Amino acid sequence: MRRIIEYIDNQNPLKATVVIVLSVVLRGIFEGTFENARNLHFQVSLYKAFLFFFLHQFSFYFAAFLTITLVVAVLSKKSVFKVYNFVATFSFIITIPPLIDSLSGGGYVLKYIFSGEEFWATVFNFFNPFFDLSAVGITYGMRIEITLAIIGIFLYVLLTSKNLINSLVAGILTFLVLLFLGSVPYFFLSFFKISHAFAFKSYSLLYEDTQRYSILNLMVLTLVLCVIALLYDSKKAITLFTLRIQKLPFYISLGIVGFVLGYKISGHLWPHPFKNPFDYVALVGTIIALTLSHHFGVLINDINDYEIDKTNGKKTSVNGGGLTLNEAKVSAGVMFVLALAFYLSLNFDTLLLGLATLGLAWIYSVEPLRTKRLYLLSTLTLASISVFCQFIGASLWMKEKTLLLYPRDVVLATFLGVAFGFMVKDVEDYKGDKVFGVKTNYTVFGMKVGRIISGIFTGGVFFIIPIILGAPLPVKIWCWILGLFAGYLASRERFYELPLWALFFLMLIPLAYTYLQRDIRANFALRKDNAYSELLGLFRLDREKALKELNEYLSQDPCDFRFFNQKLLYFLYHFPDSVPEYYERVKGMCRVDDRTFLIVGAYYFGKGDFVSAKDMGLKALRAGGVEALAFLEMVEDSLGNYEESYKYSKLAKKYKANYRYILALINR
Repeated sequence: MRRIIEYIDNQNPLKATVVIVLSVVLRGIFEGTFENARNLHFQVSLYKAFLFFFLHQFSFYFAAFLTITLVVAVLSKKSVFKVYNFVATFSFIITIPPLIDSLSGGGYVLKYIFSGEEFWATVFNFFNPFFDLSAVGITYGMRIEITLAIIGIFLYVLLTSKNLINSLVAGILTFLVLLFLGSVPYFFLSFFKISHAFAFKSYSLLYEDTQRYSILNLMVLTLVLCVIALLYDSKKAITLFTLRIQKLPFYISLGIVGFVLGYKISGHLWPHPFKNPFDYVALVGTIIALTLSHHFGVLINDINDYEIDKTNGKKTSVNGGGLTLNEAKVSAGVMFVLALAFYLSLNFDTLLLGLATLGLAWIYSVEPLRTKRLYLLSTLTLASISVFCQFIGASLWMKEKTLLLYPRDVVLATFLGVAFGFMVKDVEDYKGDKVFGVKTNYTVFGMKVGRIISGIFTGGVFFIIPIILGAPLPVKIWCWILGLFAGYLASRERFYELPLWALFFLMLIPLAYTYLQRDIRANFALRKDNAYSELLGLFRLDREKALKELNEYLSQDPCDFRFFNQKLLYFLYHFPDSVPEYYERVKGMCRVDDRTFLIVGAYYFGKGDFVSAKDMGLKALRAGGVEALAFLEMVEDSLGNYEESYKYSKLAKKYKANYRYILALINR
């Protein structure tokens, strides 16, 4: 056994990670197929299925595996990476629950813990096989999975540390870690003292409940990664945490400026901004994503500037900061993936803008483009990054309209300010830039003339920005005075970085305050990404408007079954005689699903045509709809076929058909 453990411990952690990835994907496939969804990709909406598979699942399971790794590493006193290899190698046990559940019919609703009653019921009864926890979303398959994990961790720590107490503690903490991660929504709701329905179902900047669960998991995951880094090497961890820390507030402030302007322009279009705490979580998530993006950019710059920084005698993360090149590359990769995960947890438009920002950071530092070596193009790239940081913040409110509606004067002021104001930073790299052919004011025009040009450009930025933004005269005069000091400091041979940043923020504060006093609200209508969920709510508030929106979506894609089923439901409830005609039209040009058949079947059921209703129910059953069993039970009962009805009743209960959905259809 020890030889097996030793073999696993010494594997490449990157290869072990592939096992986790495969295990998570298989878990999603099996859970979607055999549990309540009865759907290979788990969700009806392909977009939400993408979120579930590649955001929700991965954020939860990586948070779980890494937290367990941290616990075991501390108690076994082994290398974090060796423990991670063990945890990753046996991560396949997460595929067990849906397979075991399928033996008893499956169809269970696996969910988070949302209340104190559910939490304590789980704590006291988890290992009691006679107490059914499926009502709180914990199946026997899950209980077997977690029990195996606890036993495995106990044996691993016992065999490696030979300490029984530590082994018992590791097993107990494994259970508590998994219980905590499964209860994160409960702790979140308890902290804010709000209901589950409002927090996870009402409108928020994070419009999908999948994204709301995911961003909480990502925050836990980020915290655990920070602790693991400190445990691995505290000096290197601090180097990573403080990468160009003096520049980080600039990029975060740009994101916050974008967020505030987005709210100023389009916040009135949202039903209750800042009432749902996930609006604040979205802002925190934006700050974390921008921080990760900044650190990613710094790392790849340090990696590619290694020789230049060495020539300049400049201390960076890989040149005097303690990180090896491989450690820096792995860290950059982790930050890249984690930043993308946070962007996706915010919304799809934010993901696109975040990916563009990370891409600009890449081409700034990395061959073949490496724009930082080209005169003017260097700071123009940084200016573009700065503008996109604002777009990221604004996109939480503006969605797909961000680039069209974001104030152009702010974009211009930011772009010019960074493009010309940031040239002064190159003074500290003059020696290395000259040797390696990097074109800057100082290498193109010489140090003396270059200093003068940088001073003029930096001071000029303080002069022109308040004019572009239409600031009041007192604010303009204040900025111009600051510009004189900034121009003087920028013309020196030494780079006065912190004083220049201080002058910038002294300019930004009054400019932002006065700009936000203006009426800049746009008159437009935002369409949220999750149109289907939006329509469900809209039908309760304004039926005519909802129908108009629904028809607009169907005009773009008449075969999106989420929307044509929604229209079928509309007809069923309000104009039932239109159901057969619309069904025939859709069926003639689109692929239909089991719910389509059930809706049409409910129409025939309401008309008393139970033979046609049965035909539709059988079609729904052949299409894989478990709810069809409950529907057929009621149809056969209405036909007087009580034996057939009983047969379908037994099957419906075995496979946990959703009776509430069927009753809502036929009792309209």
